[in-house]
Amino acid sequence: MASVERPLISLDIFELQSYFEANTRHAASLIALFNELAHRGRKKARELRSNALAKLAELAKEGEYFTWPDTAAVPGEGAIDGVTDWPSRGMLRFLGYATGVSAPSTSERRAILDDAYLKALPNVNSDEYMKSFGSPGSAVRLKRLAQSIAGFTKNAKKKSQSSLDTAIEQWEGDLEYLRTKFYVGHYDFPWPKL
Repeated sequence: MASVERPLISLDIFELQSYFEANTRHAASLIALFNELAHRGRKKARELRSNALAKLAELAKEGEYFTWPDTAAVPGEGAIDGVTDWPSRGMLRFLGYATGVSAPSTSERRAILDDAYLKALPNVNSDEYMKSFGSPGSAVRLKRLAQSIAGFTKNAKKKSQSSLDTAIEQWEGDLEYLRTKFYVGHYDFPWPKL
């Protein structure tokens, strides 16, 4: 039972220091470390706990964490979240991502999403557009992909056409795939209990 609540209980202070150094960009690991160190009273443990909290605060300030977008929309007309100037051919479309009846299979779409998140992207539109994707494997990249797919979904829901039901279902499934695979435990920032 204790190992579930304290996954790092078996590590000594030197191992915990190494764990900290290896996980300075991973909030879930830092939180586990922070919580473990709350059970240790020696000076080195208190110092390391303070360092872990400072690193968590730094990550939060850098914008490494964000709220996952939702796809709720009321049928009707209008722009989604103030977006009125979608590029004629966006990054995902350029990479071959599509939804609907004649779309690539689920595994093919998700392989495209994996590549879009983890790999360098081709130069598709303006420099500003390309910068909005950030670097491969970053919070900025994941947030941009998630917001794009959520925006597509909201836009389709606003149109309230049954011909878009398959696309909506696929977008929502792909969005959940990205959330589960890359967001949860990495960018959702569950702040530690002090």
